Amino acid sequence: MAGSETLGQRLQRLRLAAELTQEELAAKAGVPVWSLRNWEHDHRLPGLVPVYKLARALGVRMEELAVCAVEQQGSGKASAKRRPRGRRE
Repeated sequence: MAGSETLGQRLQRLRLAAELTQEELAAKAGVPVWSLRNWEHDHRLPGLVPVYKLARALGVRMEELAVCAVEQQGSGKASAKRRPRGRRE
């Protein structure tokens, strides 16, 4: 991914170009604002459904965001790990 944007950088660039705050974009896309912050700071990668929602809210093709996420996940630049939910051992 040398020289290309991370998903977080692209999300932030598109959000600012649309003149939206993180809170406004999160509400428009129907995602938690804390998740959007994690994605913009490249702490986590969103799943397919949030990428779709963000793309629609930003008025861009889903591929514009999904390609970044796939390339970034392959490079190991962001954690895609999820905490197990509801499992106790």
